Amino acid sequence: CIRDSGDAAGSSAIDSVSGDDREIAGLMAGADDGGIIQVYNNIDRSAAGSRLWKSIIIDGGDAAWGGQLTEELMVYADDEVAVKGAGRIDTIITSRSACRGYWQSLKGDRRMNDPRGTYTGGKSGVDILLGDRTVMLKVARKLPPEVTFALQSDTWRRLTLNTWEWDDRTGSIWNRVTDATGRKDAFYATGVMYEQLFCMAPRKNVRIDNLSAAF
Repeated sequence: CIRDSGDAAGSSAIDSVSGDDREIAGLMAGADDGGIIQVYNNIDRSAAGSRLWKSIIIDGGDAAWGGQLTEELMVYADDEVAVKGAGRIDTIITSRSACRGYWQSLKGDRRMNDPRGTYTGGKSGVDILLGDRTVMLKVARKLPPEVTFALQSDTWRRLTLNTWEWDDRTGSIWNRVTDATGRKDAFYATGVMYEQLFCMAPRKNVRIDNLSAAF
């Protein structure tokens, strides 16, 4: 799955130019229409007949949505993936900013029926009803505020070949650190693990781009 060829400095950065994957592909690679990753697991998304390998991409910055993650936008995403890919969204992954913006858009719907009672502010779990499903918005700590994913979780697989293995071809996993001066009183070990995240049906997944940060 992952071919970690490394380099002279031991970098683990992604190197898509040479074709050698040095990091696990993420949601941006699977939930894509070819704008980021054109060739996905040897499948050319630009080729004729590859429509099902293109995810539904929605421009959240369009005037219809105003850059905000709203009920209307997520219902539209669910409708689009159902019609175009026979998908069924059951997982929404978003940023804290977008989740906060969605919560803010719902606040006007709340009513205090008994003004003499107590009322607790704030928010806990934030859900949305999509047809016959209630889907909770899951917040990813490092997800940029511009992006939200609406996914069908059973189309994703984490593929693993064996387990973590230390490189012991010299008889030991330890190697001495050296530089231009010579050998040092320091050692390092190298290990390998082959993993990849794979989407079997990108057309059943949605990526919403160009959302604005909520304040």
